[in-house]
Amino acid sequence: MRPTQLTGNAVRLYFELSYRLLMDSPEGRRFLRLVGPTPGSQVHGYTTASDLDALIPHLGPGIKDRLLDLGSGAGGIALEVNRRTGAQVTGIDLSARAVVVATARAEASGLHPGVAFVRGSIRRPPLVGATGAFALDSLMFVPLDADVLRGIDAALDGQGRLFATALAVGSSASDPIRVAADELGLTTIVSEDVTDDLRRTSRHRRRVAAYLARRGPRTIRGQVAMTVITAEELVVGSLAHAGRLRRWRTVVRFGGPTD
Repeated sequence: MRPTQLTGNAVRLYFELSYRLLMDSPEGRRFLRLVGPTPGSQVHGYTTASDLDALIPHLGPGIKDRLLDLGSGAGGIALEVNRRTGAQVTGIDLSARAVVVATARAEASGLHPGVAFVRGSIRRPPLVGATGAFALDSLMFVPLDADVLRGIDAALDGQGRLFATALAVGSSASDPIRVAADELGLTTIVSEDVTDDLRRTSRHRRRVAAYLARRGPRTIRGQVAMTVITAEELVVGSLAHAGRLRRWRTVVRFGGPTD
């Protein structure tokens, strides 16, 4: 088995375990509700209300547009974008459990089939006639290189925009999406450092996890989930404080040269 296959299998296993812990425990479900960027949204990541407010004008989706949500998770962002714009959204995620939960939420909300979810890799999104794509903190789970943008480019039929947020680790921690876009000769419209938002969101997630760990109902799954979240956010907070972890918000326009 090749190293890339091993990496992909490890990522898939992590996602499945993470979503089962969070979505199949009362503490986990409450955690996702409490840390979401908007009331009722369930988001396992660092997406903020500011991200959503920026996403829509940058992509400009309308009632006739179809968007790709790359790494859709529990479906909260896809549903919110559909509510705000009327655009059809197809969500893609590696986690089979996440797809099941997100589909059930779409059906319960009455937005199905305006919002649909499928299992797949964000390196090779499905060809559904999308006019734009967004990836909120999901590109960090794949080797972020020019090949990822080529796959998105193909899914958008060589046109459209990508709105993405991503974490970058290292002493320089430069915008990884812009680096990949520059390699392909694509135009980066926005490259914004939003690390301050990351610090605030990480602190909030850690506090919510600690609160739920104390208050319960103290199920085994839920306690394990809160322990994992607390450990993750301690690492994130420490790296961000040291300047070795940054969060970037980037918009890339496709349609230029990709060779």
